[in-house]
Amino acid sequence: MKSKSRYLITTSNHLTWKYDRPVLFLGEWCKKYDENLNNLNYEIVKPYGIGYKNRDKDISKAREIEKKIIPKLSNILNNTHNLNFSEKYWKILFYPWLRRYVEVMINRINNIMLCFDNYKISESTFFNDNYNLASKDSYEAILKYDDDVWNNILYKKIIEKLNIHNFKKNIIDYNYQLNSKKKFNLKKFLFFLLLDIFNFFTKLFYKNSGVYFDPYLSLKDKIHLNFHLRQFPFLWNSSRNLNFKQKYNNELRELLRAKIIQVKYTDKIEEIIFDMVFELIPMSLIESYQYINNISNKLFLPNKPKFIATSNAFDYDELFKFWASFKIEKQNVKYIILQHGGNYGTHRYINPSVEELNADKFITWGWTISNNNKYIRGFINKTKNLNLKKKSNPSKFVLITEDLHHRYWTYDSHFEYAQKYQSIKKFIENLPAPIKNNLLLRMHIADKKSNFNMHDRLIKSFPNLNIEFSTNNYLSTISNSKIVIFNYDSTGILELLSLNFPFIAFFHNKTDNLRDSAKPFYNLLEKEGIIHYNVESAIFKINEIYENIDKWWESDNVQKARDSFCKKFARTSKNPGYDISKIIHTIS
Repeated sequence: MKSKSRYLITTSNHLTWKYDRPVLFLGEWCKKYDENLNNLNYEIVKPYGIGYKNRDKDISKAREIEKKIIPKLSNILNNTHNLNFSEKYWKILFYPWLRRYVEVMINRINNIMLCFDNYKISESTFFNDNYNLASKDSYEAILKYDDDVWNNILYKKIIEKLNIHNFKKNIIDYNYQLNSKKKFNLKKFLFFLLLDIFNFFTKLFYKNSGVYFDPYLSLKDKIHLNFHLRQFPFLWNSSRNLNFKQKYNNELRELLRAKIIQVKYTDKIEEIIFDMVFELIPMSLIESYQYINNISNKLFLPNKPKFIATSNAFDYDELFKFWASFKIEKQNVKYIILQHGGNYGTHRYINPSVEELNADKFITWGWTISNNNKYIRGFINKTKNLNLKKKSNPSKFVLITEDLHHRYWTYDSHFEYAQKYQSIKKFIENLPAPIKNNLLLRMHIADKKSNFNMHDRLIKSFPNLNIEFSTNNYLSTISNSKIVIFNYDSTGILELLSLNFPFIAFFHNKTDNLRDSAKPFYNLLEKEGIIHYNVESAIFKINEIYENIDKWWESDNVQKARDSFCKKFARTSKNPGYDISKIIHTIS
C-alpha cells in the first residue's frame, strides 16, 4: 500500500491542502460535500475502530486507562489546590471530560498510526502552536473535538510523540481565536436575577431542603414533588455563563505533567494519554478552579441539603458540579442522578455511564442490575405531560434521522454516518409512491452545517423530498403522522412506546451496540416488525402495513411486545411528582 508517496491532509481547512500532487485524506471529515475534487488525486485512510470487535477492544482499553489515571489525577489536583478531597469529589468535576478525552485520544493516536503504517507520507501542513489545546470547561471541550485547527495541532503533537520524522512538516501562522465574547442579554440577566431572589428567600426559611434539578418534570409535577417532600423548591437553570478571565498557565501545567508521567505504561497509546492529560485538561480544573469555586459558594442554594438530585446538570454545568461536589464531600449528601434519555441500560458502550458511576443512587426508566442496590426502578418523567394527540386523519409518514455525532468516540463517527446515509437513501428509494409523496424527513439542524451535509445530498437525490429541522415543533410533527420511522436507537423510541404511538425503526449496526441483557427485549420488538436490523426488512414492513397501520399496531402480539419492553425500559407514572418523592424518601 506504500507504493506512492502522498501529501497528508488532516482537516477540511484548505490552508493545509495541496492541489498539485497526490494527497491522502486522514478521514471523511476532511472533505466537504459541495467540493469539486475531480481534479484531485486522492485517497482516504481506512476508517479506524469500525465494528463491534474493534470497539470492544478500544472501550476495554479506555476503561483500564481510566482506572489508572483517576487516582493520580485526583491526587495531583489535591496538591495543586492545597486540598485533601476524595476521588469522588474530583470525579464529579472531571470524569465526564476524562472519559471523552481518553476515547478521543485512542481514536486520534490510532488514526495516525494506521495512516503511517499503511501509507507513504511525503509532507503535511500544520498550524503553529499559538493555540492551547485546553478548553475552558467540559462543554467547550466537545466543541473543540470537532474543530479543524484543534485537531490539526493535536495530530501534529501526536506525530511528534510517536517519533515519526520521515516526512516534511510545514508550519503556517494562524491567529485562531474562539469567539467567547457574549453580548449582554437583558432578558437573561433579569431571569437569573429573579431566580436568585426566589432562591434567596427560599434559603432563608428552608436551609435544609433537598435540591432537585430536572428540566423534564413539569411545573405542576415539581410542585407535587416538593409538597410531598415537605419543602419549598429551589430553582435552577444550567445556562448561566461563567466569565473566564484566567490565562492558560503553561509553566504550571508542565510541572503537573512531570508528576503524572512517572508511571509504567502498557504501550505508546497509554503513554501519550498520560503525557498530554495536563495539556488538555479544562481550565475549570486548573487556572479557573478557585474562580468557579468562589462563585459556587455564593449560590443561593441550601447550606445543608438533604439530597442533591439532577437529570442533566452532572456534565456541562460547572457551577452545579462545584457546588454539589463540595456538599457531597463535606456533608456526605446523597447524590441522586435520574436517567434523562435512551441507551441507558441497553447500550453496549455506555456501560456504565460516568453519571451512573458518580451517583450514589441512579433512578432508571425501569431497568435495574441484579445485586446492585445503586439502581432504582423509576419511570419516564417527560412523557406524561406531552400533549400528543394524533390528528383524526394524519397525512404524513415521518422519518427521523440521527444527527452527526461529535468526534469524541473511539471509532470514526463520520464514516459510520456516511453508511447510515446510504441506508436512509435506500429506504426512501424503495418506498411506494403513496408513502414517498407524503414523507416528511426530520433532521437535526446541525446536519445542514456539517461537512457531510446530508440535507443537500438527499435533496439532490430526491428533489421533492419534504425536509424539516429539529427547530420545528416536535409534537406538532408527530401528531400529524400516521407512523414515525427512526434510523437509529433513539430516545424517541422509548417515548413513543410509552405513549403507545406507532413507529418502526431500522438499525445500521444490527445488535452490535446492544448489551447482551437487552437483546431479548429488542428481539421481542423485532419479531413483531417494530425493530429491524437491516433496511430491507424495514422496507418490506412499511410496504406491508402502510394501508392500515393502526390495525397492525393495535394487534395483540404487537401490544404484548410493547408492554414487555416498556415494563423493562419505558415505565410510566400517572403522578410523577408524588412517585419521585416516594423514591427520594427511601434514599434520603
